[in-house]
Amino acid sequence: MKITRRTLLASSAALIAAGSALTWLYNRPRIVGSLDDLLIDPKGILDLPSGFSYQILERTGALMSDGYPMPDLPDGMGCFPGSKGQWIVVRNHEIHQGQAADHTLAYDPQRGGGVSRVVVDAKSGQRLSSNLLLTGTSRNCAGGPCTEGWLSCEEIDEPDHGYVFLCDPAADTLQPARRLPSLGRFPHEAAAFDPASGITYLTEDTADSAIYRHVPERSDQPFSAGTLQALKLVDTDRADLSAEQQVGDRLTVDWVTIDDPQAQSIPTRHQAHARGAAVLSRGEGMWSSPGVVYLASTDGGPA
Repeated sequence: MKITRRTLLASSAALIAAGSALTWLYNRPRIVGSLDDLLIDPKGILDLPSGFSYQILERTGALMSDGYPMPDLPDGMGCFPGSKGQWIVVRNHEIHQGQAADHTLAYDPQRGGGVSRVVVDAKSGQRLSSNLLLTGTSRNCAGGPCTEGWLSCEEIDEPDHGYVFLCDPAADTLQPARRLPSLGRFPHEAAAFDPASGITYLTEDTADSAIYRHVPERSDQPFSAGTLQALKLVDTDRADLSAEQQVGDRLTVDWVTIDDPQAQSIPTRHQAHARGAAVLSRGEGMWSSPGVVYLASTDGGPA
């Protein structure tokens, strides 16, 4: 299923591609206007600005169309164009412990995280159907769309967990897990895929995280064999992207290779820092646009 990527309007930081070099641009001016002056929702669910409205599509615990209950803790989501005027909303579920919904198709029967989807009529906004896509994973936090579907990221560092999984938004039944080990094992947060190069950029949600990219050996097989790298600052002694930054700062960067992406003995970020990679405090959302990769962090400097 080929997916059209959507454009992100604003973010707090960006990596700007310029040939083989990259420039770090801190805190680009936002494009959207103010969303202050929220109107109080009498139902106590969601306060919104004037002119906005919401609709509840599904509640956790409710039975979906495939008979499975909608898992708890919905987190990162992606929206994909479906057929016949439909939208497909893919949802991560950041569950750690617990039993998988289906032990036969589970990646790990002792983990309750995963991915579900809900199909929505584009005109009316009404829910049409819903089902599980992935089960048996742990702390599926954020992720990102790609040409092959949805990248769902485990935000955890435990044996056999801490991976990215590829899900098909078009699947109307639960699928076997498709793990992408070449993208590394660490507490993943989000992923931003560049269809022009096949490179996947990755954030990590720890206080001493690194910023990564996966460079495939073949751009037409972006999630097969490849090289995992971490971002490094050039021509500066500063290694902490979360300190001493000013609005408008531009920093030239390079990439260092991670020797053991599976982190069999040394955590991935510790390997990165040993090679001089930059430190970012709690990498969060990430998005790609032609020539640009946007990212955010929880406490990455002045807002």
